[in-house]
Amino acid sequence: MKQSFAAQKSLVPAVIFLVYALLAYAAALILLQAIPESESHRALLASVMLPLDLMLGLPALFYFLVIRRYKLAPALLIPVVALGALFVLNVAKPDNITAVLVIGAVALLVELSIGIVEFRRIGRIFLKAKQASDDPREWFFAPVYELVRN
Repeated sequence: MKQSFAAQKSLVPAVIFLVYALLAYAAALILLQAIPESESHRALLASVMLPLDLMLGLPALFYFLVIRRYKLAPALLIPVVALGALFVLNVAKPDNITAVLVIGAVALLVELSIGIVEFRRIGRIFLKAKQASDDPREWFFAPVYELVRN
């Protein structure tokens, strides 16, 4: 019984992140529908506030609540940023997309740097496993395990 409680307790940060992410997306949709198209507040919301929240805020929260807590690879942050960017691009108007592009460029640089660092780290782990064993399954198991620790 204690193990199941401990397992449930360890999932609390991940559940908190998922609930917050769903609430942030739902709030964004509700706010966009509530503000008339003619008002400048809608343009500000769609072009500045949403990109900041969904492309920087949610990924930062995901990093601190899930990746650091479970000691996962930072490469798992890339899909969170990409999903936020896709959502923002769907709601942003073409004439107010400059802030989205700036924030997107920063997010892309962060994603590329994370990808390069993780690719090099996974490559080193693969080469180390290849030198240690003749079994190709071991070569691939070591880097994948290091990536997801599962």
